[in-house]
This record gives sequence, C-alpha cells and structure tokens, in this order.
Amino acid sequence: MANLISQDMTVLVSSTSRYNGNQFDEVYVKTTIVADGQVPDEYYVPNGESLPPAAMALIRSQDLEYRPYRKDVLIQGTENIQESAKTGDPVDTVADSAKLMLLSALRKVSLTQVAKVGNKFVYDLSYAYKIYPEHNTGKYEFAVRLPFDGIKMVNGQLKLTVVTPDQAIVNPDETVGIDDQGKEIQETITKLSKSGKSVTEFSYRRDPDFVVSYSYPKGSELK
Repeated sequence: MANLISQDMTVLVSSTSRYNGNQFDEVYVKTTIVADGQVPDEYYVPNGESLPPAAMALIRSQDLEYRPYRKDVLIQGTENIQESAKTGDPVDTVADSAKLMLLSALRKVSLTQVAKVGNKFVYDLSYAYKIYPEHNTGKYEFAVRLPFDGIKMVNGQLKLTVVTPDQAIVNPDETVGIDDQGKEIQETITKLSKSGKSVTEFSYRRDPDFVVSYSYPKGSELK
C-alpha cells in the first residue's frame, strides 16, 4: 500500500438552490494525490445523482458517508442481504441496505495518473454531485474523509479548501475537522470582499473527517 505524501482537495459549491426553489446545491470536487507508490485501487465516487434526505439518513445511521470509497470496502458483506432478510436478521439487512443504497448513487473510477516525479506518483480525481438541505433547518452540509481508503498516511499532509456561495453563511460551530483521535482540527473561514463567497480551509497530518455546514438567509432566493 502506497504512503501518502499529500492530498489537496478543492471543493466549489454552486448556489443552485437560489434558483430551483431551495431543492439542492451542486458540489464540484477536484483532488490531487501525491503518493510514494502506485495507487491501483478502483473507487466508487458520487455519480452526480445524489440521494434524498431519507436515504442519506439511513446511510448515516450506519456510519457511512456520501464520499469516495474503495470498491472492496463498500461492497464487502452485501452479497448475503437476501439471506439476512429471509432469516430475520434486521441488523445485517439494514447495514447491507445502507451500503447498497449508497452504491446506487456512486460510479466506479480509477485515479488518473498525471505525473511521475522520481518515486512520487501524482493522481487527479474529479467528481460532482448534489447536496440537499436538512428538512427542519434548511442547512446544507458537505462532508468528506481524507485521505481516501487504500492509501496509508504516516507523515503526509492533507489540505481541504471549500468555497461556498455568495449569501451562504458558514456556521463556525458546526463546521469542523475531527482527527482519528477524536480531537478537533481548527478551520479558517475567510469572507471574500469582492465576490461575497466564503473560503473554509483545513490543513492536517492525520486521518480526519471534515464537515462544512452553511445556510442561506431568508429571502435570498431569486424571485
């Protein structure tokens, strides 16, 4: 398994909800990975057709996230779902159902190798999808775990930059990075004076989960 040298992810959120009746926003993700060896794994990444809130609630109840997964990690154990249902095993049936529900909104890809510098391999990956507002609060949430499965991280560096739309208000209390020890990673939120957009940045050297939460003020939709 290759060791991560760096992974740099940039996320652009488009304010589509301001024009479609607050149905969803669109997210565009571009990440560059530098590793000390080849990363041949196939991944399932969002296919652009995101899941509605009820499906996402099932997925999150099983500690899954709408993010890239290595192929073998996501489908492992799901082949027995019918048997679990027939034998009255609701726990396993629900767990497998959540994996398969998530799989239905993902597509299989390989990382694109764009360069090799000495013993360093450079890969790119891009994908896009929709995010839906929470039913009760209207808040939007982008979440991701870095680095991707199948890449070890010893002394590598992770960088995440999320650009949220004009008028969107980033919630600093719910926007958070959590490392593999459960400790919080401090983010930096910058409001751009010209465009009105906000830039949320994280940088870290372990295996963190990142969440960026934002909402729109009332009356910001196009009418």
